[in-house]
Amino acid sequence: MKFPGLLLIMTLFLTAPASPVLAQSSLSLDYSTLPETPSPGDVFVLQISIANTGYGIKDAKLTVQEGEKSLTIVSDGREVSYVTINLGEVTGTALTSVKLRADEEGIYQLRVRLSYSYGTDSLEEVIPVIVVDKPSMAVENITQPVIEPGGSGRFVFEVRNGGGVAKNVEIVLEAPEGFVAETSRMNFDRWGGGEVKSLIFNLSASKEVSVGVYPARLIFSFTDRLGNTYREETQFAIIVRGSAEISFSGFKTSPERIYPDDDFVLSLTLENTGKDEAKNVLLILSYPNEFSGERKAFLGTLKRGEKASVNFKLKAGREAESGSYPFRLTVKYVDGKEMKERSFDFSLFIDELGSINLEISGLYFSPRKVTPSSDFTLSLQIENSGKQDARAVAVKLILPEGFEGKNQYFIGTLENGDSATSTFDLMAPENAGEYTVKAVITYMDSKLEKYSVEKEFVIYVFPGEGSTAGIIAPVVLILIVIGGYLWRRKAK
Repeated sequence: MKFPGLLLIMTLFLTAPASPVLAQSSLSLDYSTLPETPSPGDVFVLQISIANTGYGIKDAKLTVQEGEKSLTIVSDGREVSYVTINLGEVTGTALTSVKLRADEEGIYQLRVRLSYSYGTDSLEEVIPVIVVDKPSMAVENITQPVIEPGGSGRFVFEVRNGGGVAKNVEIVLEAPEGFVAETSRMNFDRWGGGEVKSLIFNLSASKEVSVGVYPARLIFSFTDRLGNTYREETQFAIIVRGSAEISFSGFKTSPERIYPDDDFVLSLTLENTGKDEAKNVLLILSYPNEFSGERKAFLGTLKRGEKASVNFKLKAGREAESGSYPFRLTVKYVDGKEMKERSFDFSLFIDELGSINLEISGLYFSPRKVTPSSDFTLSLQIENSGKQDARAVAVKLILPEGFEGKNQYFIGTLENGDSATSTFDLMAPENAGEYTVKAVITYMDSKLEKYSVEKEFVIYVFPGEGSTAGIIAPVVLILIVIGGYLWRRKAK
């Protein structure tokens, strides 16, 4: 490889003594150094190439002599001022080399003499050797913070120039996606050899960056005193850390109100409000003996900012009393490599069952006037005026002698405050008159315990057409019965 800095080389050639190479056009010398730019104190190689484009020459000898105080020729491990190399016959091209070492930076001159044809002819030339103290940037120490997602940190690099003077120094911080440097570029006109500088960069991480280790680079570009350009880089790691934080967001039950002996679903909501994901999330539910059902649920991984709901199927005890009961949720999870545990306390309320009160709130006939031996429909409106739902409600009529037809009706569930109508298709007896009917209402409460209640009412069978005797008194009696019933309901 050829030397850079051609201007210096041309200047040396113009000031060097005249050389026979101009008169000997068939011979020429060429040279290069390995490495291309030697550094002070290092042994380097000067390669010399002899090209012969004419007739072959014999008894060729190459003598290399240094004339500089700080430049030394190294031969067989010794320092010498000159060295002679026997080349013999040279036809075409001959290649040889000399080892050198310079103690200081500078431009040195070597005198090279090629003698041949038993010393009767010769070729002399002065070769310039450029030795440059190359700048070298080494990061000796890094002070770096641990950044959280969405946070920032101050990075300090202690950098030493371990070589010669560096000029036009430019330092660029390259960070991966998701990171922004407040100032990512620095410049220095001159950086002396052995000088240490502190480089400070403020680096921010976006909220979307995950916890982990990210590679980054510090790139140095500079020149030496002769204008040779260099590029060096140092890799470092950006560490992003954050801990998971599990919080209890709330709970709800389905159904919303819980009574003794009820099956229900308890839904618990968790949220990861931390900076890292929580792994192997396990939920443990603790509750009093008045409850039974599921106690554990495995949620898995809960990413940061994520919410999740977990359902527990539970049952309230039949003998549980109305009141508030303490529950505890314990959450175990892995944060990084650490196992963590948090507990949250809350309460569930069991409502009082209350009473069931079934009444006949309405009595209807179709047709409105019942006559002997006629078919008619009886409708009874049953109302639950209690505070608990009645289940499996059924009505059975105890009919007086002479009545025929359907005497049973199944209603099902009758919620508190609600009413339902039971209908019966009947046939009246042959004789007119006032008949007392008993209605037996059976039902179950939420504990599936059976109950029954008896209610009485009057059916008046009017005489057929043409028979008006005795009508006024029964009508008055019916009005009295209905008025008394309505008075009792109003009193309640």
